Amino acid sequence: MTIYKYLYLFLLPVLLGLTACEIENELPVNEIRQAPKISVSPASVVEADENNTLDFEVSLSWDYTQEVKVDYQTVPETAEEAIDFQSTSGTITFSPGEASRIVSIPVIGENIFENDETFKIELSNPVNASILVGAAVGTIKNDDDVNELVIPTTGYNTPE
Repeated sequence: MTIYKYLYLFLLPVLLGLTACEIENELPVNEIRQAPKISVSPASVVEADENNTLDFEVSLSWDYTQEVKVDYQTVPETAEEAIDFQSTSGTITFSPGEASRIVSIPVIGENIFENDETFKIELSNPVNASILVGAAVGTIKNDDDVNELVIPTTGYNTPE
């Protein structure tokens, strides 16, 4: 075969735009390469004298076409369970296409001066995802004045 025949066989289809296969650079919309990563962000709230909530944002690195679940649990640090916050645990469920959820933890208000207090929220047991940031600190900021005088109304006797 002469060189002209090779050129004819290989260059002619290229010049005419004919190829043996088509290359696509985009994935189909319904095909995802990898499951998302789950993260929880730190949060804080001013204590107040009445009950309040501390809201943690739990998010996916991207929305996903399948349902994603992850368990959570609070862990005390300087804040005490049942005194400063309500111990809470459960499962967060992300619907397909959803990328962010809020977990609200009840904070118990009081009017006693103390330092800011902390507890953690920890994530575990992911389904259809993996954990990127698995724990975050929640800070309960004190709003009571150090000079505020608190007089208890019970727990003592007066002479008669």
